Amino acid sequence: CVQRELCDVYQGRLGAAGAEAFYRRHYAALLSPLLRVMRYGLHVDERTRRRQSLHLEVERIGLEDRLTTLAGEPLHATTGLSTKRLAKYLYETLKLPKQVDRATRAITTKEVALRRLMLRYPRAVEPCSLILDHRAKKKLGEFLDKSSVDADGRFRCSLKFTTETGRLASSS
Repeated sequence: CVQRELCDVYQGRLGAAGAEAFYRRHYAALLSPLLRVMRYGLHVDERTRRRQSLHLEVERIGLEDRLTTLAGEPLHATTGLSTKRLAKYLYETLKLPKQVDRATRAITTKEVALRRLMLRYPRAVEPCSLILDHRAKKKLGEFLDKSSVDADGRFRCSLKFTTETGRLASSS
């Protein structure tokens, strides 16, 4: 019942915004193929997945070694880079100005803060680049994780429309 009531509301909003034609061209046309992809999944080449995963792991370890050489001590923990060790290295050892998260008011080593440091301080370029590369490879490695693939060798996810941009978003 609620879905039917919402249908009228959203159809009215689409019409008022002049977006009904866009919706029909993009969303309505994609609904059937997206449902098929979500249901049947995408075949994963297991050999290539393993190879890529190992390649990323080797690259991550190399980046950790370069950061350890720069810092004079390991900046990584068991699961990845330690934010506490990164903060100590950047703000105490390198004496870079502490970057504060606007929302939490806590000292941060988030991407925006690192990029800001790289733009302003030449001595921050190499370590911050290595940190950002490491994080990117770690994130890519999560996509290649064996647990992402079902027993039948297929990858499945939920796909949804992001109405602000007209793009797709995925989730487990």
